[in-house]
Amino acid sequence: MRPGECFQIRWNRLTMKGKNRYTITIPADIDKTGYEHNVPISMRLLELFRAIGIKSDDSLIFPSPKNPNVPRKSIKEAFDKALHQCGLYGKGVTPYALRRTRITIWDAIDSNAARHAAGHVPKDVHVKHYVKMSPERLFRLVGL
Repeated sequence: MRPGECFQIRWNRLTMKGKNRYTITIPADIDKTGYEHNVPISMRLLELFRAIGIKSDDSLIFPSPKNPNVPRKSIKEAFDKALHQCGLYGKGVTPYALRRTRITIWDAIDSNAARHAAGHVPKDVHVKHYVKMSPERLFRLVGL
């Protein structure tokens, strides 16, 4: 997800889609491209969300520390702290680098689903920024 989308997630946007299957719905009004899309989440992430504690269905998951009705604006401080803790500070890791990595992995599994989950409505945007065609990927087409 884009950081701006994350900050605006409300508890009522988490939806069960089957046993141990959840998505976060990104509504069109907060999506950069203006289209609603669903992002699958892991059970681990769901448990981390639950550890935060639900305030009410329509409350923000990541509110501003000063006002629970206003979305957080930045994760820089928390992100930098996490990078320090795992020895990655100063090595070029950014929230967008993580987003790009996840979308690239998803693209290798199912390009159309990856494009949908990423909120990339125009296919050319997805291909330009996320699809990297390696020789290994090409050879998989013929079973090598």
